[in-house]
Amino acid sequence: MSHSIELKWELGDQKLEFGKYLTDHTVMLNENVSIDAGSSPDYGGSETNINPEQKLAAAVSSCFMMTFLALAAKMKWPVVNYKDKAISYLGKNNEGRMFVNKIQLNPEIIFSNDFKISPEEMLKMNEFFDVIVPRGGKGLVGLVQEKARVPIFAHLEGIVHIYVHSDACLLYTSDAADDT
Repeated sequence: MSHSIELKWELGDQKLEFGKYLTDHTVMLNENVSIDAGSSPDYGGSETNINPEQKLAAAVSSCFMMTFLALAAKMKWPVVNYKDKAISYLGKNNEGRMFVNKIQLNPEIIFSNDFKISPEEMLKMNEFFDVIVPRGGKGLVGLVQEKARVPIFAHLEGIVHIYVHSDACLLYTSDAADDT
């Protein structure tokens, strides 16, 4: 299976000089759907065009939603609404080059009125979860340690230490350290 797009950009009557040319272009998804695209407004692009960082965040958010909905349908969860505000972040790598170093998803999911799933039920879903990281008080963490059929990362109290290998890119590790 493959998926393709067509992209079209034209210089027009300008010169191709670094930082002085328009990046506006068109992305054709099929013969009926096209999207005006270009640089982020931070880099001289138009606010009315989608930029590459937004396209990447949209693709990740869309894939995450479709995966969630497939699992929810399999579990017969009564999802009635799903909304996300995905954010892509730019940073510099160790060589000083810009790249998308993080995409933050913020899904909001609405279930039908009386639907609830207990932590005990979730702990039995080893076919859907690779690992559980319980966040909360001793009662919740203890419950997870006792009942989980899924691998867990947990501790009941004390200081959490994070060790970062000297060859690791700190841009990838800082969010884990900040979240502790």
